[in-house]
Amino acid sequence: MRLSGKVAIVTGAAQGIGQVTAEVMAREGASVVIGDINEEGAARVAEKINKSGGRALAVKVDVSKEDEVKRTVERTIAEFSRVDILVNNAALMGSERPFKSFAETELAEWRREIDVVFIGTLLFCKAVIGHMLKQEYGRIINVSSDAGKHGVPFMPIFSGVKAAVAGFTRALALDVARRGITVNCVSPGPIRTPSLVQAMERFQGVEETWKTITPMGRAGEPEDIARMIVFLASDEGNFITGQDYSVDGGIRM
Repeated sequence: MRLSGKVAIVTGAAQGIGQVTAEVMAREGASVVIGDINEEGAARVAEKINKSGGRALAVKVDVSKEDEVKRTVERTIAEFSRVDILVNNAALMGSERPFKSFAETELAEWRREIDVVFIGTLLFCKAVIGHMLKQEYGRIINVSSDAGKHGVPFMPIFSGVKAAVAGFTRALALDVARRGITVNCVSPGPIRTPSLVQAMERFQGVEETWKTITPMGRAGEPEDIARMIVFLASDEGNFITGQDYSVDGGIRM
C-alpha cells in the first residue's frame, strides 16, 4: 500500500472529490482526518472508512477560522502522533456560489470565496508546516481548478481565487524544497461532483457543453482526481514539487 503508516488531513471531505480522496488514501494505508464544516457528512465518511478496516477521524472545521484549523491539526497529532499529508480541497458548494457576472457580485460574496478557498489553504498550510519541518517530511496537495488557468464565465471570483491557490503553491514549494516537503497543485476540469450535478440540473445544456469541449468526450469522476492526489502524496511523487497538474480529459493540452 502506497501510503502505509502515513497520516493525512483532507479538507472538504464530506462528499465529492474530498470524500473519494479520503477513501482512496485509507485503502492505500493512510490514517485519514475527515475535515469538513458538515459535521454529519464528515462522520458518515469516517464511519464508512472505519467499517471497511481503515482508520479515520471526523473533525468539524470551518477552514476560514484560524482557531478551528489549529484545533484540527492538534487533534490529528493527539490521535495519530504526526501529520504527513495535507490535502486542501475545501470549497463552497455549488448552491453557495451564485453564478453571476462580476458586475452583479457583492463584496460579501468575494470575501466568502476568498476566505474558504484561499485563506483556508493558507491557514491549514501554516498549521501543519511546523510539524512537517520538524520531521523533515511532508506532502501538501492543493486542489485548484482549470478555472484558475482560463477563467469561467459567471464564476469570476472562483476563477481568480483558484489562480491564487496555484501561485501560492509554487512559492511555498520553493520555501520548503530542501526540507523534505513537496507542495503541488491538482487542477480538476469538469468533474461529476454534487456541485456539477447541481449546475447541470440548473442550466440546460451544461453536460452537452462539457462533452463538446472535453477531448475525451465526458466529465471526469472524483476518482480521477483522487488518484492524482494519491500519486503526489506517495513516494512515487518524491521528486515532484511546485507543479500544477490539470486533470481535465485534455481540455488544457
